[in-house]
Amino acid sequence: MTLALVLLLGAALISMAAPRVLGPLAATAVPPGALLAAWLGSLAGALFFGASAVVTLAWPDHAPAEAAVEAVVQCLSALSHAMQPWITETVAATGTLALLTMAVRAVLLGRRYARDQARLLDYHRDVVSIVARSREDDVMWLAHPMPMAYSVAGRPGFVVATDGLSRCLSGSEREAVLAHERAHLRGSHHLIVTACDILAAVLPAVPLFAAAPSAVKTLVELTADQHAARATSTATVCS
Repeated sequence: MTLALVLLLGAALISMAAPRVLGPLAATAVPPGALLAAWLGSLAGALFFGASAVVTLAWPDHAPAEAAVEAVVQCLSALSHAMQPWITETVAATGTLALLTMAVRAVLLGRRYARDQARLLDYHRDVVSIVARSREDDVMWLAHPMPMAYSVAGRPGFVVATDGLSRCLSGSEREAVLAHERAHLRGSHHLIVTACDILAAVLPAVPLFAAAPSAVKTLVELTADQHAARATSTATVCS
């Protein structure tokens, strides 16, 4: 049980501390790509440690590597071995049930969201294909005066832009906007944001998962801006 306690403590520590540490870094000079990786790594770490704790509790006899941990934390080891068997079994059963509940909820929410998004994207793709003035590589151009551009996830994904965008921006500025939207597609940003939204819906009381959607949505935009700056220039993106 020692290893399970260590893993559970690690999951709790990441879930509580990560938002407090990573949140303020958004206002510093830390590259958005690195900060985005840190958020995603924290999410993955919390899930891994939490799931591993449950698996360790439910493992028959001693889980692999538990002996090494017990050698380091002898006090916790002695306490865990002194506990009545039914206590360990009860904790293991409760943890397994909680893990299964979260997994089922995540699958159900994910399937529903994916189904709704696929239906919406198919409809959107059909409409844009009909009304688009022309198609240039992966960009569908709409004859509309409002300056606008956005990316649509899928296989393949594509960018939608308007004639108004070309009229109000210079050629390099327009390329920066298109590079920004292409970065969303290449970086699978839509999928990342969706995963964060689902995790927040499954575990809304956990600080890390509750804070992740807002932070990640901002960071994917900054990461796309960074890509656009490399494709054109920083001054172009600023303008």
